Amino acid sequence: KGFCRAPTSAELTDLAVARGRDLGGPAVANGKWRAALVAGSASELDGALGSLSDLFQRGKTKSLDFDAGVLLGAFDRLPRIGFLFPGQGSPVYADWGIWGRRFPLLRSLYGSAALSSQASTATEMAQPAICAASLAGLLVLDRLGIQAGLAMGHSLGELTAYHWAGAMGSGALLDLARVRGRAMAELPPHQGAMASIRADPAEVRRLAQECGLDIAAYNAPRQTVVSGRADLVEELLKRARAAGCAGTRLPVSCAFHSAMIEPAAKTLRAALECTAFDPLRRPIL
Repeated sequence: KGFCRAPTSAELTDLAVARGRDLGGPAVANGKWRAALVAGSASELDGALGSLSDLFQRGKTKSLDFDAGVLLGAFDRLPRIGFLFPGQGSPVYADWGIWGRRFPLLRSLYGSAALSSQASTATEMAQPAICAASLAGLLVLDRLGIQAGLAMGHSLGELTAYHWAGAMGSGALLDLARVRGRAMAELPPHQGAMASIRADPAEVRRLAQECGLDIAAYNAPRQTVVSGRADLVEELLKRARAAGCAGTRLPVSCAFHSAMIEPAAKTLRAALECTAFDPLRRPIL
């Protein structure tokens, strides 16, 4: 703890990397305790370490203090893990970034993925890039010895879930993601949009019907996503805010999960019919 009172920013980063490299080592893998500290400066790290020490002194075995950046747990058995693979709307990266320096195995993946050299939310670029990022995440998790017992995918992520379950290799996954992205991008311009509304689902359904929009997803008890024409989405957001409901327009280029995207299904179906699938080896939802 004494060292952490005055390290430089570079030393602070080096310390974090050194601790990260311990992941998977015998001492960590066989240990009962887990602690994570979130700090952006020497003083924050010193404070977090002090809070951690105080927890031990008080006999505490668990803490999820996100404000203080202190997480602590003691477990007698391994947790059950499930993977959720994201769809479009997730961050889009054109290459491996800083991960490639920490995990060189990602360079081969991105070299064969042949992604666009520029990160973009444009559908035809975003979809294969998001699937590549999920593949990269799986490689890293496997390197750290983290395995899941089941998985599910959100929208585009359904393809990645089938890959994880053994239905197809990474090459077939990226090929289907490209077909899916192009099929949606090649639809006639329709000025589609999506928005997430924090309200009771019944209230969002009422607003969607009034504005002529589709319900795209029920993500949580008070988070429903609507999809359709951009001008109608803006009208719904206006009405939702007037009713005291928070709403956010999503950073996507199409009205996914709405009737406006249905013509792309024919192209995707043709590609799926030409893809050889293997029997699933793992369970997916």
